[in-house]
Amino acid sequence: MTENTFFNDWTNRKIDFGRGPSSIWTLDRLYGEKNSQVDDERYYEYQCIGSAYGTFLCQNVMDSTSRSVMKIFMQVPYDGSQRAPAEHRKSQAQSIPVDDFDIDSQLNPKTLDPVPGGYIYFILTNYLPGIKLSKVTFWSLEASVHCVNSGIVRGLHETEHVLWDAATYKSYITSFRMSEPAGESDEWRDDELIVWSMAQTQNNRIWFEDPNKHPDMSTWTL
Repeated sequence: MTENTFFNDWTNRKIDFGRGPSSIWTLDRLYGEKNSQVDDERYYEYQCIGSAYGTFLCQNVMDSTSRSVMKIFMQVPYDGSQRAPAEHRKSQAQSIPVDDFDIDSQLNPKTLDPVPGGYIYFILTNYLPGIKLSKVTFWSLEASVHCVNSGIVRGLHETEHVLWDAATYKSYITSFRMSEPAGESDEWRDDELIVWSMAQTQNNRIWFEDPNKHPDMSTWTL
């Protein structure tokens, strides 16, 4: 990860999903971005490629009251080559498989974008109510948050990817990067709550080898 930013000039861009006027969305506001940009050594020696991940609030061009959230995943060049000629950046172009997800929009970036011919995916998601949790926000809540059955086996995870809606007493998991669809053998374990920073024990130790998937939680803080 680097300190570089890649979505500063994306506000007001229109994303067309190719299903008529009602499938065109305008990017209104950048919520935030992260990246996994690599340096030249990792690119040349280990063939690693980097990505940038931006999350935008957007509105439908046919109905300004229709709001959604768009997540954009795109390839970025190795650090130091952002301003290199387009042909040099184009030589870094790669593609990635997306078999696990139904991606509606996959477009090749233009010459002025980070990696011409590299991957870029636009994912339109529902606009959800609630607040984004942080550890400070979560532990200030009076209500207990219990098991969330999302149908997704978690990979990397932080409480920042959980929205809490106090009005409906619901929480929503909003991220799936580095995750995979749940299989028949995947079962919920109560100590997943510790992994998600949604529960605390005296020592916060996690015993995934323990055959008891639902231990005594009477001493846990939820």
